[in-house]
Amino acid sequence: MKVRLGVLALLTAALAFGCSGPNSVSTCAAGTHLCSGVCYSDSDVTRCGTSCTACPNTNGRASCNSGICGITCNSGFSNGGGQCVAIGDGGVPDAGGDAGVSDAGGNAGVPDAGDGGATCPAEHHLCAGVCASDSDATKCGGTCALCAGATNGTATCSAGKCAIVCNADYNNMASTNNMASTCVACQWAAVQTPSATESWAVWGSSATDVWAVGFRGAILRWNGGSWSDVASGTEENFFGVWGSGATDVWAVGATGTILRWNGGPWSRVGSGTMQQLNGVWGSSPTDVWAVGGTGTIRHWDGGSWSGVASETAANLYGVWGSSATDVWAVGDTGTIRHWDGGSWSRVASVTTKLLLSVWGSSATDIWAVGNQGTILRSDGGSWSEVDGGTSDGLTHVWGNSPTEVWAVGASGTILRWDGGSWNRVASGTTQYLNGVWGSSATDVWVVGFGRVILRRQCKP
Repeated sequence: MKVRLGVLALLTAALAFGCSGPNSVSTCAAGTHLCSGVCYSDSDVTRCGTSCTACPNTNGRASCNSGICGITCNSGFSNGGGQCVAIGDGGVPDAGGDAGVSDAGGNAGVPDAGDGGATCPAEHHLCAGVCASDSDATKCGGTCALCAGATNGTATCSAGKCAIVCNADYNNMASTNNMASTCVACQWAAVQTPSATESWAVWGSSATDVWAVGFRGAILRWNGGSWSDVASGTEENFFGVWGSGATDVWAVGATGTILRWNGGPWSRVGSGTMQQLNGVWGSSPTDVWAVGGTGTIRHWDGGSWSGVASETAANLYGVWGSSATDVWAVGDTGTIRHWDGGSWSRVASVTTKLLLSVWGSSATDIWAVGNQGTILRSDGGSWSEVDGGTSDGLTHVWGNSPTEVWAVGASGTILRWDGGSWNRVASGTTQYLNGVWGSSATDVWVVGFGRVILRRQCKP
């Protein structure tokens, strides 16, 4: 009876203290939670959440937020399904090797880390469980292709596609990606002209129809086999030439001179100004711009030329646009103006140097060049300086694509942009080069002083 009373006394005492003992609690303060009768901080990574999980921290720093484990990986590692995976070390995030089979834990089919479910940092992608750089030519794109190289060139990977960047004086002749591309030799060669023409600008409608204009009313035409003089009917100097097609070509120059070619003789068209006109460009036969001295801007609407306010008194030298509502003009002291379809407005420049030419491959890839080797680039919004590796003055810029851009200038300077950098190309002359244009990446013309007309051709 005494034993029985003793047992009852012990049970009563236990109930009084609670089943978990004298140091146990049943509730916790805000910001804490209960694990084995003890209150722990909600951020405690050794007992995270109501499951009191120990968060993994290998190759990273563990965290616990809202009862869920997380991890911030160390440099050189990427978070793959909650584990830190070495980037590009040839390993895999886990040893499951289950080819993408979902976990069995009822997590809505989320794949295991290492089986295709891992994530990679920006500018990387997953290849066989390893995070590879998006520019890695050995693991290119979603197929993780090995890009084929080429003699006289370097294999590259851009936007998930293989490509070849040829060395200077070589051009890529491949027509499709992932081919064994061929970089063929290219060279500049002087082409004979019929007269002692000092050329300032060049433009063509095709490989067999090219125009060059220059001083004292000089106009030359290339027919695919030779250059010939074409009468202009004027002694004025020409500084710009452009056309919308083979039978609609404009030449502009001194004292507001504008001439037009429509398939017959060149004829003068009234410009409405006596200011020197330095550049001409249009989006169509009924939308043509000419720019010149003291901020002069003239517009052709298909019937006549008229003045448009530029909001500057600076001399303007170059004009180009991607469309009728996106046109750029450049000039003295780094002046940049933009036409949006309604008016010309000032655009902040990053230089005070003279800008002589502007050209772009699209509305978001625009180049301008000028004095002392100045090269600017714009994404369609702001402008920035790009190192061209020269202090020689640059007079003109033109390109065939975003990765094939040419700039020419003083002392026979020819620079080529390959998509990554500007490189000097031997021109074979020290004359001042004034204009560049091409019918393709492998057929480019340059004109300049000293009767210089150069042609770049690439042949296998």
